Amino acid sequence: MKLKINRPETYYLSNTQIENIFLGEYMPDAPCEYVKVYLLALMYAQSTGEIEAETLAADLGIKAAEVDEAWDYWQSQGLVRKTDEGIVFLSLKEDLYGNPKSRREAASAPAQGSAAGTAGHRSGARAVSPVKTSRQQRIQTMFDEIEHVTKSLLGGSQLETILGWIEESGVEPELISSAFAYSVERGKTNIRYVEAVVRNWALEGLKTKEDVAEYLEQMDQRHYTVRRVMKALGFTNRNPSEEERRLILSWTDELGCTMDEILDACSKTSGISNPNINYVNSVIRNRKAEENGTKPVAGNVVTAYYDRLREKAEAEAAERRQEIYSKIPRIEEIDNGLVENNVELTKMLMSGGRQNTDRLRFKISELEKERARLLTENRVPIDYMDARYHCALCGDTGITRDGGVCRCYEEVSRAAAKEHAGR
Repeated sequence: MKLKINRPETYYLSNTQIENIFLGEYMPDAPCEYVKVYLLALMYAQSTGEIEAETLAADLGIKAAEVDEAWDYWQSQGLVRKTDEGIVFLSLKEDLYGNPKSRREAASAPAQGSAAGTAGHRSGARAVSPVKTSRQQRIQTMFDEIEHVTKSLLGGSQLETILGWIEESGVEPELISSAFAYSVERGKTNIRYVEAVVRNWALEGLKTKEDVAEYLEQMDQRHYTVRRVMKALGFTNRNPSEEERRLILSWTDELGCTMDEILDACSKTSGISNPNINYVNSVIRNRKAEENGTKPVAGNVVTAYYDRLREKAEAEAAERRQEIYSKIPRIEEIDNGLVENNVELTKMLMSGGRQNTDRLRFKISELEKERARLLTENRVPIDYMDARYHCALCGDTGITRDGGVCRCYEEVSRAAAKEHAGR
């Protein structure tokens, strides 16, 4: 049975296949004219199969001697081989990840044929730069290690995908080998799972195998700490919330507590009907305060301190607001209009009415645009009149939106205690 694909008779209507390895590894470092020679000649190689050096030079608007220099350069990089018949384009994929044997031998395989070298480039034998040779060897080793841990050969699409991770995430090949080993240990062999691991590690700032080893060791210790506390409190059927996890880890990271100290504090909840992390947190921090010779400050003292922080930020915002109103009176009119329209819109929505709400929303939007334009024209930051709270997360209330204790609470408690002791 014969198979045939109809191709356009005019090669300009066809496509040229370019390996991503060329685009990512070789093109950025190459002289611009040499890249043009390589790409245009590749088009002719895949369509007509031949082109005269003079014609190529004329098409690119360069001298024929520059075309010869370009081929010397690409041969020195291991991308082509010059022969008596012409130029042979070499397969970069085969060089990087052909069969295991070819991967091991590619870096040392001599080029066939001969060519006259130009200044600064080796000729005759294949001469890949030491940096690229080292990187190619590391990639080859990575593929071998992946095949070893997965006990299967990688397919072409998988190879392309894995190389894409290196280019996109900027990680080293050894990290990807570690990601496969890590995934296989957990019974996960799907390449998408491994990709998620690589991306998460990259987001954590990990680049090398050593980074991964240190990170996993820390994560194992921190995971054990969190799970042990949850078990001690009887929370065996649920995972900790983000805030609970933060508080637990703060006992070791910030206060330097040992596991024995933490478990002893957890035991103090035995007489409480509803034990919780916040209670344990109070016990631990009060103990640490006593050890440091600082008497724990009462909750009402901390609340009062928060009130003063908030009042100070809002008073300063009011002063800045009056400053702008005096300079740009129209801003005050707009702010008053925004308040009135938002109150009216709220009333409409609460009463269940939907008529005229679009009109009000449009009016509010236009006022906000005018306000922003006036501030910008007068070189005033958009948020200049906003309150600048000590903690933007809780607005100096000590309570987050989900009802948890804000992470600024301990800092504010220490400041409140210091102020209270000085009275």
